[in-house]
Amino acid sequence: MNCCFTGHRPQHFPWGNNENDERCIKLKNLLNEVIEQAILDGYTDFYSGMALGTDIFAAEIILEKSKSNPQIKLHAVIPCMDQPDRWNKSERARYKKILKYCASKTVI
Repeated sequence: MNCCFTGHRPQHFPWGNNENDERCIKLKNLLNEVIEQAILDGYTDFYSGMALGTDIFAAEIILEKSKSNPQIKLHAVIPCMDQPDRWNKSERARYKKILKYCASKTVI
């Protein structure tokens, strides 16, 4: 079964890019719980739009879970080839690291 993730970008979070903010940590914990439940419900293929914010958070959680469960696959659905071009260096590195471990990459 398939599951897709998308959500807010950092500029729309009250905490911005501060992933150490307790609200961001709470969001990541909630995403983790939702993804864990989806896996228990039989979902194995997860799709991310790879945008900064929620998409990236979910992708990282899925990749972490795939380490202990090889049935879990992350698929990148990339809106355009230049998606990360305006991001800072660390954001681009994070993006590339995630892409490296995706089961598939599709540019739409």
